[in-house]
Amino acid sequence: MTAVPQRTALSHAFGALCVTLVGTAEFYLRTPGVPRFMMGVLSLEVILGSLTFTGSLMAAGKLQEVLPQRPITYKGQNIVSLAVLAAALGLMIALVIHPDFTYLFPIMIGVALLFGIMLVTPIGGADMPTVISLLNSYAGFSAALLGFVLSNKVLIVAGALDGASGFILSVIMCKAMNRSFTNVLFGAFGQVQASTAGTKEERAVKSASPEDAAGILAAANKVVIVPGYGMAVAPMLRIFWELRNEKVSVVASGGRKAHT
Repeated sequence: MTAVPQRTALSHAFGALCVTLVGTAEFYLRTPGVPRFMMGVLSLEVILGSLTFTGSLMAAGKLQEVLPQRPITYKGQNIVSLAVLAAALGLMIALVIHPDFTYLFPIMIGVALLFGIMLVTPIGGADMPTVISLLNSYAGFSAALLGFVLSNKVLIVAGALDGASGFILSVIMCKAMNRSFTNVLFGAFGQVQASTAGTKEERAVKSASPEDAAGILAAANKVVIVPGYGMAVAPMLRIFWELRNEKVSVVASGGRKAHT
């Protein structure tokens, strides 16, 4: 269960690679007589697929701890990342105007692959599930664009549904995690969004030893445990299952009711 997020990221990576390869094949089959609208759609589809491929591999590597989980940042990172993205879009515009400049196409793919790496590098491993949701959205939109290239209505509808649902899910997850959605798109995602609701309620933090916790559990009539991804990563699921076998009432709940 704890490896599902990185497995999902790998699935997105392979799907995005498939879209990129098909788009590349279509470009070389149709060039140089590609209409401008079709060239724009094809280039945008390949850019989204390429950055999703490397970004998903980076996300899977961080979750699997193959890559460092800490955010890797440097001064002026956002400017550099946006400059790389602008370069990819500039190459796309050049191809739309001059489809016969076929040598620009692999350069555009390489720049997009680099941007995918730079997109995920400044994000910490704990925030990867939200990034994976956003990359899922990118993969869906790239599949929808590929549907326009291939004149396939199924790809258009399925890709649009996947892209829109992934985008909405990313926004919801950012709000739930108190993150700025713009930081997901443009970097510096590891920072907590400043609260605008006024002063926060301050509560005293209580520490207890394992013996104290055992006494509290023994005296409690009902124990409410809120399951989550962090509990699975700990791993604490087995411990709570043993508590349940010890006839401690464990109630799985969520939302505001659990916090009250």
